[in-house]
Amino acid sequence: MPHNEITRVQVPALMHLAKLGYDLIPANSKPKLDTATNILTDSFTQAFERLNPTKNAQDSLTEMKKRLNYNDLGKSFYEYLLKSENQIIDFDNPN
Repeated sequence: MPHNEITRVQVPALMHLAKLGYDLIPANSKPKLDTATNILTDSFTQAFERLNPTKNAQDSLTEMKKRLNYNDLGKSFYEYLLKSENQIIDFDNPN
């Protein structure tokens, strides 16, 4: 196997991310991507509804997009992640 960027950097990085619980999305797959935020909307909706079964994922996504456009270097978005009544990050089970 030749020694180049793919074998020395990209493949080990992908293997490490897989060990951390990340899933590889194949290049031929076309997931719905919100280009304004780079959020995979189907994955976000599925995870959000698992964490917040009685809440609306689209409302939360709209609020996050609004806060990401604020000119405060992400402070408002960070506060929303931590203090929102909706759980965005599963701190108990991050994988």
